[in-house]
Amino acid sequence: MFLTYRFILMWRLLIVALFFGVVGRIGFDMAIFLMQRSRHSLHAKDTRFLQIKMPRNDSDQDKNNDAIQSMKQNIEVMTQIYKSFYAISTDKILDRRF
Repeated sequence: MFLTYRFILMWRLLIVALFFGVVGRIGFDMAIFLMQRSRHSLHAKDTRFLQIKMPRNDSDQDKNNDAIQSMKQNIEVMTQIYKSFYAISTDKILDRRF
């Protein structure tokens, strides 16, 4: 007989090993997916939103401001935005004050 008991046993072991390899890989992928999902949910809880209010230029005096004054206002607003982003990204309590 060509198919001996050892040959059949070897093929059975190979099939079982492949089965456990596939199941192990699926289990590993599921574990990684669940860890990433929990990490994303933790980051979602820490998400903060900023609301920046800029004054409207309704009056004629505001429309006729010179370039230097409007540039100073823009720099002040950008400084405020930078400080807000830095306060969110840092862990230091002293930097969270505005």
